[in-house]
Amino acid sequence: DTTGANSIIVVPQANLHCTPGHIDAAADVITGADVVLAQLELPYETVAHALKIAKDAGVRAILNPAPMGDQSLDLFKGLVDLVIPNEAEAAAIAPGAGEDPVEIAAAVAAALGCDAVLLTLGEKGALLWEQGATTPYDVHSVDVVDTVGAGDASCGALSAAWAGGASLADAARVGNAAGALAVTVAGAEPSMPSRSAIEGL
Repeated sequence: DTTGANSIIVVPQANLHCTPGHIDAAADVITGADVVLAQLELPYETVAHALKIAKDAGVRAILNPAPMGDQSLDLFKGLVDLVIPNEAEAAAIAPGAGEDPVEIAAAVAAALGCDAVLLTLGEKGALLWEQGATTPYDVHSVDVVDTVGAGDASCGALSAAWAGGASLADAARVGNAAGALAVTVAGAEPSMPSRSAIEGL
């Protein structure tokens, strides 16, 4: 938009036809994974079904609640290990939580029954809340070209690092670097950084 913030339009055509049956057909992929990362561009019931398969199999599950719709997220309560909301999404999940990031993250964790929340704070960095312990992450100083895809890069890199054996705190640091690199390149897919670039930053 005119201030440089993301303004995203979603036209969810084929996505809305993805059913729990489609998820069942891919259940072996989910149960064989180290980490499952989901967001909300599919029907909520479909996403919840995938997360339940992961939960029942002991697979770590992450929810990036984007794009947020008008539906309640109650379907996901108790199904995820980590939630990664931005400030607007967190306010929708836990209205009335105030303005303190620690309190907001704790309220999101309580609302969704999870042990960890990574609250992304835009130009203010991010905050990991993990069973009451907090780890802040400063922003990297980069030349911002286009913020589209930053969240995708961050969540993907975090998931890969966590699946690869990193602690959640270290995985979040990897994700923070990936998101910073993504904003230096125009476009979504072209801005996804390489592992070597992430490690370099």
